[in-house]
Amino acid sequence: MEARNKWYLRPTNMARGLALAIWLAGTVVVLAIYQGEDRSALWGHLSGSCALLFFYSFLIPFIARIAKHQDLRSKVNYMFVFFYLAMLVFLLLRIGITLLDIAAGPITENVTIVDRWNPKRGGDHVKTSDGSNYEIHKEHVYMEVGHTYRAKLFRYNRLIISLEQVK
Repeated sequence: MEARNKWYLRPTNMARGLALAIWLAGTVVVLAIYQGEDRSALWGHLSGSCALLFFYSFLIPFIARIAKHQDLRSKVNYMFVFFYLAMLVFLLLRIGITLLDIAAGPITENVTIVDRWNPKRGGDHVKTSDGSNYEIHKEHVYMEVGHTYRAKLFRYNRLIISLEQVK
């Protein structure tokens, strides 16, 4: 019974330690293998997801503590619990996708731009001729619809790192 009271055996502290360990290991691998834009894209995705997971390790026990003292029969309370659990699953998926991209590395392929979305709508996205949607990592990349580009991209995050026009 005494072992249960140790701070490092509490589930919340184990979750925090796991989030920090994933971030630290991923950061070491990204800094060791990648350079330039590849490094900043992967490190930004990994750090953001792990930071939110670390934040959730404080938020979810806080919500559970409040729910313990209240009646959980309200549909609104169930909706909040469902929302936070769905966000937790989403964060774990984002971390997994970023770890897959770290392991696989960037690929280079020729893409033809079919549609370019308005950057004011929440990011600079493009649709290619093969039906894939990608987000562009750099903010001010000039490209025209109908042109073919050689793109360096991360497949799982659907992120274009660099473009150069194919003549």
